[in-house]
Amino acid sequence: MKTTVKAYFKVIQQIHIALCLGAFVIIAILKYLRTTGNMPLDNSNLFLYVGIGLALIAILTSRIMFFNYLKTSQNNNVDLSTKLATYRTAMIIQMAILEGACFTNIMLFYLDGNDKLFGIAIALLLLMIIRRPNKADVVKVLFNGNEAMTRQLYDDNTEIDVKELNV
Repeated sequence: MKTTVKAYFKVIQQIHIALCLGAFVIIAILKYLRTTGNMPLDNSNLFLYVGIGLALIAILTSRIMFFNYLKTSQNNNVDLSTKLATYRTAMIIQMAILEGACFTNIMLFYLDGNDKLFGIAIALLLLMIIRRPNKADVVKVLFNGNEAMTRQLYDDNTEIDVKELNV
């Protein structure tokens, strides 16, 4: 199946928006339920420590996995379609790890009532938003100065084969 670079990035950005909006909706609902309900506060800090540890591990793991997954497509012998398919898969893996930590922290907030857990969930959501996929990021992490491929990527009308990668 063929598509253009512009359409391809539109799809990747829609996936990104869907992941971020899903996390935002869950955060908003659980914050509302927690603040309007009469749930007791848990004074132990166990959930807070778990939430902080999980967030830190998720941030590091998501970035390490993102770059490790991209290593297979960083040489100049790989075609543009394969590079973009690899980038899309790496981006989804990275967002899923961050989203999982975000959901866990908001659930811990719901159970515990500690606003620091809510803040951690918001921080993870903001990190997901900041890591929005874009062409400049693809050039930086995949093209290694390949000018011809960079020009192809920035030409919105360049046709590419949509490839599915096995994870």
